[in-house]
Amino acid sequence: MFRTTIGIATCLLTSVATASGTDQATWPIDVSTSGQDIYWQSPDSLRADGETYVSTFTIQSVSVNVSYLGIGFGPIDVTGEIDPADLVQSGEADGPCPVNFGTASVIE
Repeated sequence: MFRTTIGIATCLLTSVATASGTDQATWPIDVSTSGQDIYWQSPDSLRADGETYVSTFTIQSVSVNVSYLGIGFGPIDVTGEIDPADLVQSGEADGPCPVNFGTASVIE
C-alpha cells in the first residue's frame, strides 16, 4: 500500500472586477490520496462577474506511508524530494464564472 498525504497550505483565489476592485478569499485545505487525482472546489463563493481570476496554491508538506512485505513505514516526509518550483503553482483565467484552472501535476 502506498499512501501520500499532501498538505496544501493555502489556496488563494482572487477575482478582479472593473467596477468594484478586488475580491479575495483564502482557504487552508488538507488532502490525502492513495495515488488518485485530487479535485478541489472552493467552499465559499466569490464574485461571479470578475474579469480575471487568479488561483495560487502552496504545498507545505508531502508525506508517504509505505508497506513493504506487510510491514508499514511512515509517515515519511518527502517534501524535500519535490522541486521547490513545483511547491507553488499559480494560474489565471478570464471571467466571468465559472472558470477552470485546468490540471497541474506535481510529480509525473
